[in-house]
Amino acid sequence: MKIVFYKASEDVWFDTRYAQLCLPSEIIFSNHQDKLVIFEQKSIDELGRWIKPLLPRNVTGSNDIFFVPSEIRDKFMDVLNKVISGFKGIMVKKGEATDIPTSEELGLEPDKPSSSFYDKMEKQEVYIVEKQNAEKELVKVFNDIADRDNEIDAVIFSTFTSGRTRVAYSSDPKGNRTVKTDTFAMQLKDLIALLDKTQKVYPDAGTLDHVIFQNAASEGTRGSIFHITQLPQYGKYSFLTFISATAEGIEMLEYYREQNLNKIKELLDDIYS
Repeated sequence: MKIVFYKASEDVWFDTRYAQLCLPSEIIFSNHQDKLVIFEQKSIDELGRWIKPLLPRNVTGSNDIFFVPSEIRDKFMDVLNKVISGFKGIMVKKGEATDIPTSEELGLEPDKPSSSFYDKMEKQEVYIVEKQNAEKELVKVFNDIADRDNEIDAVIFSTFTSGRTRVAYSSDPKGNRTVKTDTFAMQLKDLIALLDKTQKVYPDAGTLDHVIFQNAASEGTRGSIFHITQLPQYGKYSFLTFISATAEGIEMLEYYREQNLNKIKELLDDIYS
């Protein structure tokens, strides 16, 4: 997705709050003075309810272009931060005017008001919304932890929404000590049910900090360790889990968890802020 902040000496050719240029994915917001005043007067929440339906489902993987008057630049960016989850952690890089198609490339008809306005307007700032750096760094940290000789074979961060647990981020599979993270995430629903029940019968119990499940080795199995930390600041039932594919080395697992927990939280803050 691209965002272009423009300046123009004349008003746009339409009377509505916005219009599409050639395709629905090419939207230009009005620079009429009355529209700018209304935009500035509305709250971030009100604007969010209006603008969110216009945005692509995947802001980091679309070719949508939004042309926005420079006069409302700051507030428009505040709205995006409000309605796009993790917008602060997204990589928004400065682009150039050459990154934006010409009127001919857009398919605008020559001598029409739309093409005339488009050619004359000054494209002051161009921003290109790309994949989140924080996401890539988080997965890298997970892989670095799981690749060490520390009894940690998988690190996952899972969330719970609409009655379903899903793995949001995880380390890559690890050879013969690979952990089936998707299957494990499904079992967290049972832990969530237990936490809900605990809150009902013992409301003063507080919020779960962490829990450790150590499963002993038995005939045909190596056992396992699950160290689960609840991180409600990223969603009521969000869990960071360190997993060992054997029952050995719980002290080492706990040590490396402590060493990396703050770094992981910093990256999650960037993604979910």
